[in-house]
Amino acid sequence: MKKMVVIVAIVFPFLIGVIFLGNCAEKKRLKEEYKVEENEKESIGEFPLLVSDDFEDGKSDRWITYPLENWKVMQDGNEKVFALIEPGQQREVRAPGAYAVLKDFDVTDFVFSGKIKSYQDSQISRRDMVVIFHYQDPTHFYYVHFSKISDQVHNIIAIVNGGDREKINHELAGDSQARLIDNEFHTFKVCYERRTSGICAYLDDMGEPILTAIDSTLSHGLVGVGSFDDTGCVDDIVLWGKKFRYK
Repeated sequence: MKKMVVIVAIVFPFLIGVIFLGNCAEKKRLKEEYKVEENEKESIGEFPLLVSDDFEDGKSDRWITYPLENWKVMQDGNEKVFALIEPGQQREVRAPGAYAVLKDFDVTDFVFSGKIKSYQDSQISRRDMVVIFHYQDPTHFYYVHFSKISDQVHNIIAIVNGGDREKINHELAGDSQARLIDNEFHTFKVCYERRTSGICAYLDDMGEPILTAIDSTLSHGLVGVGSFDDTGCVDDIVLWGKKFRYK
């Protein structure tokens, strides 16, 4: 499968100086530092390429899945994808019911990108796919919830911190752009910078984030994908970032 160019220019517009204060000097620095040309994908600024997975080898051994039997590599048109074939069940806290995380990459700062597709009926407004990051255990992680609608629990950035998930993104409930409207692939990108605790999430338009947040509760962990209570698939996963160093 021909590799897609996920990103031509990657910036972190979620930083305080960019989004909230309009600091032009900081914005210029970030645009230059995190710009990626087609032939320079081995790193983004100071972030090295950690993993790239298009599943064309038919393997998923880089991933930890929950539930194990709900995930498999399968054919989707002309491509092999990593598919969530059965929805997960709710557990002790209100959080995504099924997910898969990359098992060897505990990261702090990162840029995580790929393609997601929902298998849920496109007429269902609460359909979703999620991108998980800084995953530490089943009750401690962040996730970006992409959906067809926007409200207090749909199309948000949320934290699961020992209890039910909580919305943390700056966009008011109902104001974020909800773009998971069909059964086609959508390109995503999620970024985190530890220095500012800035988080931003993109879907389809890689130039402007649809969700932004600042939170330092969980400073590192694994990244992955999943769904709250639907089925879907992912492909062309790419992760750049800094690995967490245990002292």
